[in-house]
Amino acid sequence: QINVLSRDHSPKTVKNASGFISSVMKMYRKDFSMNIKIPAKEKIEVHIPNDDDIKKLLTAAEGTDVEIAIMLAAFGSLRRSEIAALMEDCVYQDHISIRRTFARTHDNQYVIKNHPKSYAGFRDVYLPEEVMTKLKDRFKDHPKVPLFPNPDSLSGKYRRLVQKADIEHITFHALRHYFATFLHASGVPDQYIAKIGGWEDVSTLQ
Repeated sequence: QINVLSRDHSPKTVKNASGFISSVMKMYRKDFSMNIKIPAKEKIEVHIPNDDDIKKLLTAAEGTDVEIAIMLAAFGSLRRSEIAALMEDCVYQDHISIRRTFARTHDNQYVIKNHPKSYAGFRDVYLPEEVMTKLKDRFKDHPKVPLFPNPDSLSGKYRRLVQKADIEHITFHALRHYFATFLHASGVPDQYIAKIGGWEDVSTLQ
């Protein structure tokens, strides 16, 4: 089974499957010992956006709902699922409160969960006045509608925007990398960056 999975799945997926199989076998055959070699982790090169990239993205997105999403990710380190699930009741005078997230069900449908991805995800994020103003304007007419009722629509719009901006491909998640890299280079201690960004600990952030 592990060999079959290894053909077309990531090392992380194979490792998770191996752990599951191992746990089941130990439960029903306590004397059974597994010795499985897991495929080596793949080193993934992620292009971290620079200031010019962010400026080009925001220029291309000006006046659209994706502009707000980019600002929330690059300046507040919000995840796509957190941005999509954001509603008016979590927007305050100078900050937003992360209390919801979108998640997929077993039948591949999106539902809103009344909790973030992890415990560290519960956090208040203070944002520039410009971002807060755009958020409040967006929710004036639709206070109880999530920012992106379908998170996949955000991904699609963002991909087209990257092409329009004529820059090297930058994943939406890489905007969180920009946030962390910018603050780290500015001298902000990593423990504070981890807290703002909702990372479980400093090692995860790094």
